[in-house]
Amino acid sequence: AGAVEALASSGGQIMPPIMGAAAFIMVEFIMIPYIILCLHATIPAVLYFFSVLMMIHFHSCRLGMMGIPRKECPKFFQELKRGGHMLVPMAVLVYLLAIWIGPMLAVFCSIASLWIVSSIRKHTRLNPSRFINGIYIGMRAMAPLTAICAGAGILIGVLSMTGLGMRMAFLIELLSHGHLLAALLLTMVACIVLGMGLPTVAAYVVVAVIVPPTLRNMGVSDLAAHMFIFYFAILAAITPPVATGAYTAAGIAECNPMGVAAKAVKLGTVAFLLPYAFVYEPSLLLQGEPWRIALHVFFTACGILAWAGAMEQYYFREISFIFRTVLGASAIMLIWPEVWISIVGLAIMLFMTALTVRSNRKEKQLVSAPTH
Repeated sequence: AGAVEALASSGGQIMPPIMGAAAFIMVEFIMIPYIILCLHATIPAVLYFFSVLMMIHFHSCRLGMMGIPRKECPKFFQELKRGGHMLVPMAVLVYLLAIWIGPMLAVFCSIASLWIVSSIRKHTRLNPSRFINGIYIGMRAMAPLTAICAGAGILIGVLSMTGLGMRMAFLIELLSHGHLLAALLLTMVACIVLGMGLPTVAAYVVVAVIVPPTLRNMGVSDLAAHMFIFYFAILAAITPPVATGAYTAAGIAECNPMGVAAKAVKLGTVAFLLPYAFVYEPSLLLQGEPWRIALHVFFTACGILAWAGAMEQYYFREISFIFRTVLGASAIMLIWPEVWISIVGLAIMLFMTALTVRSNRKEKQLVSAPTH
């Protein structure tokens, strides 16, 4: 649950129409209207959340998890009447952030409104013992996050004092030897390292100022280069060893932060592949002919479905290691930018799907058959 929360919160920054603050800086870099950027970012964002959804779905199916019966679910309007007033502090926080009030002041005002609103009803009123317990829980949840941010700050300080950050573009070009994949891998590492102790905006700006010209010389469009950096500046929040988003989620879920980070990376594996996909195939960013856009979106969605099944060892039923391997290979082929490779991958995926459906039908027939 902590991993899902970390993934969903991180993905919120890439989902139009209200993207992360770094998106507003991106439009200044590439000089396009914000609404146009939202259009370009829509397909990758939808594919991101579709991948998380399918990973969670297959995971829950493999574990045999079922939904809560409707009669046991809380009644929406009853709960809203009982505790709806406690949504006000959240609305205050979102509103203040939306009008560009600083995070510190926005959180302070939200907490102040929480104090006022909670006093309206007796069952939510803060007495001294509740107040002290709330402070204790908050400090305990923040302690691991504070420690890891302090350690990351040392690394960022080293990068700044030595000038290594400013030499990053030269190093990427030197080490990649003109190979695009190597340059993208090095850029990804740079974004994740800088994203350890910096907010998304700062991590994005540091890399976006110096790296895109190098990628542009290798044939990557400005939009794809900046979107690539933007994605990995965000994904740094769930990437070990310094995963600030995972640490925050672990504090809420009261579990091991490294376990949350590892699970978040597993659930979000497709999120790490998507930036490479739209660099090599710009049609995923709505660049190119409509037929090519539709074709590659379809192939990528099928690839996500196959990859989720391979990662979770479940594809409409429990699957073997060999089945997982073939399904995973078909997923990679589907996400690959070459159309003929994607067609082969689709054929393999359909064949594996047919085998699974046939096997499930046979099992149902055996179970329903009368015994003598």
